[in-house]
Amino acid sequence: MLIAGKKSHGPGAHEYLKSVKLLKVLLDRASNLKGIRTEIHFNGWPENPDTLSDADTIVTISDGQDGDRYSPVPFMTEERMKVMGKQMRRGCGFMTFHFSTFTPDRYGPQILE
Repeated sequence: MLIAGKKSHGPGAHEYLKSVKLLKVLLDRASNLKGIRTEIHFNGWPENPDTLSDADTIVTISDGQDGDRYSPVPFMTEERMKVMGKQMRRGCGFMTFHFSTFTPDRYGPQILE
């Protein structure tokens, strides 16, 4: 599952949508990977969060909150963190790219877990 944050910068900078599209193409065409299925979602979160329930790995790339600058990481809301926690407890992998690694202190322990 590849999740791209909303477009927040001008052309050529922080191209989250293009990044997940490229990752999908690379994964889908990798000759050394068998049985892989990639799914992409835009705007920082799937329209239907239930689609996460069968993901083996969730990858996010988005803006992140560096102090009081920029917008929060899209999955870091109380409701969405519960969804992510549920997926991790069932054994789903999780990875963040770029600014989505910036975590407010209140979510630090959950992210490190």
